[in-house]
Amino acid sequence: MSEEKKTMLSEHHNRAHAVLSASASSRWLACTPSVRLSEQIYRLKETTDYAEEGTLAHEIAESCLNAYLSGKEMPDFDQPDEIEQKMIRDQLSLYLESIIILYENMKARDPESRIFTEIPVSFDNVAPEGFGTVDCIIVGCRELHVIDLKYGKGIMVDAEDNPQLRLYGIGCLNLFDDPDPVFGSRFDQVITTIIQPRMNHVSNEVITPDELLSWGIEEVKPRAQLAYEGKGVLVTGDHCRFCPAKAACPLVTSRNLIGKEQMEKYPETELVPIEQYAQLIPVARQLRSWCDSLIEYATDQAKLGETIPGMKLVEGRGKDSWDSEEQAVKKLKELGFTEEQMYQKKIVSPSHLLKLTSDEDIKARIRKLTVHVPGSPVLADEDDRRAAISAELLTEMYGEEPIDKGAG
Repeated sequence: MSEEKKTMLSEHHNRAHAVLSASASSRWLACTPSVRLSEQIYRLKETTDYAEEGTLAHEIAESCLNAYLSGKEMPDFDQPDEIEQKMIRDQLSLYLESIIILYENMKARDPESRIFTEIPVSFDNVAPEGFGTVDCIIVGCRELHVIDLKYGKGIMVDAEDNPQLRLYGIGCLNLFDDPDPVFGSRFDQVITTIIQPRMNHVSNEVITPDELLSWGIEEVKPRAQLAYEGKGVLVTGDHCRFCPAKAACPLVTSRNLIGKEQMEKYPETELVPIEQYAQLIPVARQLRSWCDSLIEYATDQAKLGETIPGMKLVEGRGKDSWDSEEQAVKKLKELGFTEEQMYQKKIVSPSHLLKLTSDEDIKARIRKLTVHVPGSPVLADEDDRRAAISAELLTEMYGEEPIDKGAG
């Protein structure tokens, strides 16, 4: 990547993080002690590949919008070493186009409309030392637009009742609003928007400044104070998924170790009724996630020198590799091995090739060469957006033989 392009990408990963961050607000609003509990957790791996990818996507989005605002061409990342950046740039089209269209429409209605990217805001009027960075803000037409980029494609996120976006909205009001004692706010409405380009998903919430501030003062402020002081009651739920303290949380641990009490509800001579599985499977998923986190956390502590009574660190299963591939090939040929025996040749997947080009015509031609292989059926919650597999298709996939319920 050229030095010029490097300077266009901000160092997002070096930014300070608030104790009460907006991004984690759904967790600390539900479980106030989790904030200070998480501060006691130290992990060797501070980030993930997904987080690094998301950070890079935000940097590229910012550089593209800044280029547009300065009247320059958006970076196209056309160098051989910029394949990943080019792929992300193409995937951000929905985000970039949505913002540009909105901004230009607002400028047509109100020439004084302004747009800002990656702006730090403070919402410490409702959460002690609360601050964060908003991906994009557009001000004009008596509207305050707060726009957040979600690059992930695992979970669809909505703006409605979203505490992160609402806290950003309060921070933006603190930054841009100067209410008149007679006429009130300069904004009629605050519009928060989440754009998930890789899921083709855009979600909005429209709220008045008064409603937003009332929510912040009445619902957030008292719980934020508890969270800041490390007080309150531990609460488990969906918010535990990304909690740093999950592996060592006393409540999660105790909840996951009392399964015997749950199972005592069922007679030992009978199977658990099938209608109970809708309740048991979500618990099993949480348990599996907790088990993985517990083992990973304990391993990290052992690597850091902590002693875990009854356990020890040992060398994991390794693998053999060639000391020198060049020398190995030479010697293997002398031993009579052919190139067909030494090398494996396999065409890459369609998805890999699609990432290497932004030409829609080429992509269309590639897709004509592919067939879709459905994934194996999985159980999902009833409100999952995917359609249920029909009984006819199940019969086609697995035949019409009755389910074997055991030998009679």
